[in-house]
Amino acid sequence: MEIVRNEGEAWKVGAQFEGWLVGLLAYGEKFSRLSMLERHNQTEEAFVLVKGEATLYTADKDIKITEYKMEQGTLYNVGKGEWHHIVVSKDALVVVVENSNTAKENSDYIFLA
Repeated sequence: MEIVRNEGEAWKVGAQFEGWLVGLLAYGEKFSRLSMLERHNQTEEAFVLVKGEATLYTADKDIKITEYKMEQGTLYNVGKGEWHHIVVSKDALVVVVENSNTAKENSDYIFLA
């Protein structure tokens, strides 16, 4: 049995198994505002808000941004190649599930002004 807690880190890997990664996302500089978008070219990514508040942003190929106010206990699945970013409140905790090989090498980034 392994127990993992996020003790105030913006990103904490909880478990990796059979090609999957489960992480715990909390407030941090990267997740404090909409300053960038990313897309993962080989995998989908799922988010579940456990506590606090969070907004998930997605964008189409023309970078038209759509905002989703997340509801606790609801699964949000971002498709492979879909631009996205998440912004969370200081008390938020979000469970993230993605392929364990998701990395900068197979993702793209756009930095916003």
